[in-house]
Amino acid sequence: MTLTDLEKLLLASVLADRDRLASQSPIWDRGEDRHLFARRRCAIEDARRGIVAIDWSGLIGHSVAPAERQARSRAVRRLIALELLIGYGHSNFKAVELTESGEQIAKTIISASEASA
Repeated sequence: MTLTDLEKLLLASVLADRDRLASQSPIWDRGEDRHLFARRRCAIEDARRGIVAIDWSGLIGHSVAPAERQARSRAVRRLIALELLIGYGHSNFKAVELTESGEQIAKTIISASEASA
Protein backbone atom coordinates (compact mmCIF):
# COMPACT_ATOMS: atom_id res chain seq x y z
CA MET A 1 0.00 0.00 0.00
CA THR A 2 1.36 3.40 -0.99
CA LEU A 3 0.39 6.43 1.07
CA THR A 4 0.55 10.03 -0.07
CA ASP A 5 2.49 12.63 1.92
CA LEU A 6 -0.80 14.06 3.19
CA GLU A 7 -1.95 10.64 4.41
CA LYS A 8 1.39 10.07 6.15
CA LEU A 9 1.16 13.50 7.76
CA LEU A 10 -2.36 12.75 8.93
CA LEU A 11 -1.43 9.41 10.51
CA ALA A 12 1.63 10.84 12.24
CA SER A 13 -0.25 13.87 13.55
CA VAL A 14 -3.10 11.76 14.94
CA LEU A 15 -0.59 9.65 16.88
CA ALA A 16 1.32 12.71 18.11
CA ASP A 17 -1.87 14.53 19.15
CA ARG A 18 -3.19 11.46 20.94
CA ASP A 19 0.02 11.01 22.92
CA ARG A 20 0.33 14.74 23.70
CA LEU A 21 -3.26 15.09 24.90
CA ALA A 22 -3.30 11.82 26.85
CA SER A 23 -0.25 12.92 28.85
CA GLN A 24 -1.87 16.16 30.05
CA SER A 25 -3.48 16.55 33.44
CA PRO A 26 -7.27 16.90 33.41
CA ILE A 27 -7.22 19.00 36.58
CA TRP A 28 -8.64 22.51 36.60
CA ASP A 29 -6.05 25.26 36.98
CA ARG A 30 -6.97 28.15 39.25
CA GLY A 31 -8.14 31.06 37.13
CA GLU A 32 -8.71 28.92 34.04
CA ASP A 33 -11.91 29.62 32.15
CA ARG A 34 -14.37 26.85 32.99
CA HIS A 35 -15.55 26.45 29.40
CA LEU A 36 -12.00 26.11 28.10
CA PHE A 37 -11.30 23.66 30.91
CA ALA A 38 -14.36 21.57 29.99
CA ARG A 39 -13.27 21.37 26.32
CA ARG A 40 -9.69 20.56 27.33
CA ARG A 41 -10.82 17.85 29.75
CA CYS A 42 -13.08 16.24 27.13
CA ALA A 43 -10.21 16.26 24.61
CA ILE A 44 -7.91 14.64 27.19
CA GLU A 45 -10.46 11.95 28.08
CA ASP A 46 -11.11 11.22 24.40
CA ALA A 47 -7.35 10.99 23.71
CA ARG A 48 -6.96 8.50 26.55
CA ARG A 49 -9.56 6.37 24.74
CA GLY A 50 -7.64 6.88 21.47
CA ILE A 51 -9.98 9.41 19.82
CA VAL A 52 -8.52 12.65 18.45
CA ALA A 53 -10.36 15.60 16.88
CA ILE A 54 -9.17 16.58 13.42
CA ASP A 55 -7.65 20.08 13.54
CA TRP A 56 -6.69 21.03 9.98
CA SER A 57 -5.64 24.60 10.74
CA GLY A 58 -3.43 23.46 13.62
CA LEU A 59 -1.96 20.70 11.49
CA ILE A 60 -0.74 22.94 8.69
CA GLY A 61 -0.46 26.26 10.54
CA HIS A 62 -3.00 28.31 8.60
CA SER A 63 -6.68 28.34 7.75
CA VAL A 64 -7.77 25.80 5.17
CA ALA A 65 -9.15 26.77 1.76
CA PRO A 66 -12.13 24.81 0.41
CA ALA A 67 -9.99 22.92 -2.13
CA GLU A 68 -7.52 21.93 0.61
CA ARG A 69 -10.37 20.86 2.88
CA GLN A 70 -11.75 18.62 0.12
CA ALA A 71 -8.34 17.00 -0.50
CA ARG A 72 -7.90 16.36 3.21
CA SER A 73 -11.39 14.92 3.48
CA ARG A 74 -10.55 12.50 0.67
CA ALA A 75 -7.34 11.51 2.48
CA VAL A 76 -9.29 10.76 5.67
CA ARG A 77 -11.87 8.73 3.77
CA ARG A 78 -9.12 6.75 2.00
CA LEU A 79 -7.37 5.97 5.31
CA ILE A 80 -10.70 4.81 6.73
CA ALA A 81 -11.26 2.63 3.66
CA LEU A 82 -7.75 1.16 4.11
CA GLU A 83 -8.72 0.41 7.73
CA LEU A 84 -5.93 2.56 9.15
CA LEU A 85 -8.35 4.97 10.82
CA ILE A 86 -11.78 4.77 12.40
CA GLY A 87 -13.87 7.88 11.72
CA TYR A 88 -16.39 9.48 14.07
CA GLY A 89 -19.18 11.58 12.59
CA HIS A 90 -21.78 11.01 9.91
CA SER A 91 -20.47 12.22 6.57
CA ASN A 92 -17.95 14.81 7.79
CA PHE A 93 -15.56 13.10 10.14
CA LYS A 94 -14.69 15.39 13.06
CA ALA A 95 -12.63 12.88 15.03
CA VAL A 96 -10.60 9.78 14.22
CA GLU A 97 -8.96 6.86 15.97
CA LEU A 98 -5.96 4.85 14.80
CA THR A 99 -6.42 1.14 14.25
CA GLU A 100 -3.60 -1.19 15.30
CA SER A 101 -2.15 -1.28 11.79
CA GLY A 102 -2.58 2.49 11.47
CA GLU A 103 -0.69 3.02 14.71
CA GLN A 104 2.18 0.79 13.56
CA ILE A 105 2.46 2.69 10.28
CA ALA A 106 2.32 6.05 12.11
CA LYS A 107 5.13 4.95 14.46
CA THR A 108 7.19 3.87 11.45
CA ILE A 109 6.61 7.24 9.75
CA ILE A 110 7.62 9.17 12.87
CA SER A 111 10.74 7.08 13.48
CA ALA A 112 11.77 7.43 9.81
CA SER A 113 11.36 11.22 9.93
CA GLU A 114 13.37 11.44 13.17
CA ALA A 115 16.14 9.30 11.67
CA SER A 116 16.39 11.52 8.60
CA ALA A 117 16.47 14.75 10.64
